[in-house]
Amino acid sequence: MKKFLLSLCVLAVAGVCVLMTSCKDDDELATRVNTNIASVIAAAQDAGYTYTYVLNGQTYTSLGAVQDAINDLPAGTTNEIYVVATPNDGGQPKQGEAATFTTPQPGGSTTFTVDVPGDTTKPVTVTLNTTLESQHSGGAAKA
Repeated sequence: MKKFLLSLCVLAVAGVCVLMTSCKDDDELATRVNTNIASVIAAAQDAGYTYTYVLNGQTYTSLGAVQDAINDLPAGTTNEIYVVATPNDGGQPKQGEAATFTTPQPGGSTTFTVDVPGDTTKPVTVTLNTTLESQHSGGAAKA
């Protein structure tokens, strides 16, 4: 009887070990772009204008939205961005010159200049840093 119970315990432990190791997910790495674009453009904006931002043909109405869009760009892609300032008094919109940049590879960095129109056009330097982040879920189901 003791041998039977010992064998049963060994099988139960082995089963739990197999279950635990089979549930482990492999680490998945995602590229993450970190940028200072929102802070440098906000600092250069003039009062009396409403600003929009065009990234790869898509118009964004907030700096947070354009920063999020840049954060999600794949590494190695070529992109274009420009800023449009529309006077609040109904005057003609002013468009800054388009800036072209390539999203850096993981661990890389790049800088480029974006023109921010307004009372005068102010060039600002934008920095992009790309990192790899683990997307390991800890064995939990992913949405």
